[in-house]
Amino acid sequence: MVLVTVILPILVFICASCSQLFPTDIKKILDDPREYDGKTVTISGDVTESVNLIFLRYYAVRDATGEIVVVAKKSVPAKGAKLKVTGRVNQAFAIGDRSVVVIVEEEQ
Repeated sequence: MVLVTVILPILVFICASCSQLFPTDIKKILDDPREYDGKTVTISGDVTESVNLIFLRYYAVRDATGEIVVVAKKSVPAKGAKLKVTGRVNQAFAIGDRSVVVIVEEEQ
């Protein structure tokens, strides 16, 4: 009985937290954006582009599998920075087999 009431909820919590510990390959997100749309993911990689205007803040992150745009909630990292970021996947729109997918950064 202790197993079901105590240990099982702890294991479920740990498993749910693991998705934030290990980065998701960017290619997986881009290959199946509908699967990830609205879900929180963690990615890591190098910043390849950085835009920080008053009304527009975003940066692009590239890992070994691909590149994706991250919409920033605060200031953006410098180009060339290595980072790990967590945010919600947003498939802005899809036309045929093409889609625009971004990650909206979570505030920390």
